[in-house]
Amino acid sequence: MWKTDTRKNNVELERVAFYHCDQVGTPQTLSNELGECIWEIT
Repeated sequence: MWKTDTRKNNVELERVAFYHCDQVGTPQTLSNELGECIWEIT
């Protein structure tokens, strides 16, 4: 799980993302809180 916390102009932005890895731990996809794929290996 990856969590970012960016503070700009005193506004807090928080996003949580989930790594989906293969059997040896290499990241294959990244999904958001809704389960939508937001990044995948090509």
